[in-house]
Amino acid sequence: MYNGGFLMSKRKMIAFLAAMMVVTSIPGSIFAAEGENSSTESVQETVTEVKAPSIFTAFTDITNHWGKADIVNAATKGYVNGYVDQTFKPNQAVSRAEFIKMAVSAIGFTLEQKEGPWYTPYIQAAQSNNVIGDKEYIKGDYNTAMTRLEMAIAAVRAAGLTAATDGEYMLIATKNGLIHGTGKGNLDTLATTTRAQSVVIIERILKVRAGEIL
Repeated sequence: MYNGGFLMSKRKMIAFLAAMMVVTSIPGSIFAAEGENSSTESVQETVTEVKAPSIFTAFTDITNHWGKADIVNAATKGYVNGYVDQTFKPNQAVSRAEFIKMAVSAIGFTLEQKEGPWYTPYIQAAQSNNVIGDKEYIKGDYNTAMTRLEMAIAAVRAAGLTAATDGEYMLIATKNGLIHGTGKGNLDTLATTTRAQSVVIIERILKVRAGEIL
């Protein structure tokens, strides 16, 4: 009886040791991979749940502005910036240099590093792609406020359209929906333009370049 009990205990011990050997022989990487997968999935879920703040919340002065949608779109694309005080200043006059920089950046023309003022590579890119002519702005007055006529000419060229005279440029710009009148059929060709108007026109340029009919 005693021997039988001893044999039974011995058999149980052997079975237990065998089971332990099987468990300990399983590669640790199997358990590690399972843990890593679970951890990765939880991290991914956390990341996808994070919502980026709407870009326009950084601009405190466009909440009720008529050009808000295009300003937000332009800021999202990255070709316009706001000011350090978190404003966009949509009604501020835009200079020739500022408009050209925005248009060149929005379209994605290649830039070359050139010496000179900050706008030099943008001006040269615009000239290389016939957005502005080599003889335009010959005084180098790029910091001067841009007129509606000047913007119409640049917009027509940037959109891939052509014209010969100032009148034709304005006609084609309005006919293709790039520029609208200021009321009562008045085009105000010599009036200056604003940052908001510039962004709206550049968004229209991009649509025309993409084949959209406005």
